[in-house]
Amino acid sequence: MVVLRLPLISASNHIRCPSFRFVEMWKSCRLRWMNYLHPNVKRGKFTKEEEDVIISLHNKLGNKWSKMAKLLLGRSDNEIKNHWHTHLKNRTPDSQVVHKNEQTGSVEPCDGI
Repeated sequence: MVVLRLPLISASNHIRCPSFRFVEMWKSCRLRWMNYLHPNVKRGKFTKEEEDVIISLHNKLGNKWSKMAKLLLGRSDNEIKNHWHTHLKNRTPDSQVVHKNEQTGSVEPCDGI
């Protein structure tokens, strides 16, 4: 009887499994390219028009950052999400913030919860 001993993949011993390490490296390289190095990514502050679009899209879509990024050319989903949580979420009144209803799947305005 032949018993194969495969390395376990966990946070503590991922160095022993080179394929897992390669996946982590590839993912971080891809995210760095998409969020910072890609030539079409806009750098700098958001304009007032972009902020208005983000607020209206958030009211329609909720936290669908990648769908918003497709509509705001040159902005990454990570950049839009970070800008929302640091600058825009506090400006929006609670009555305008949209939450998804878990039972029906519909999107509804929040009543200040």
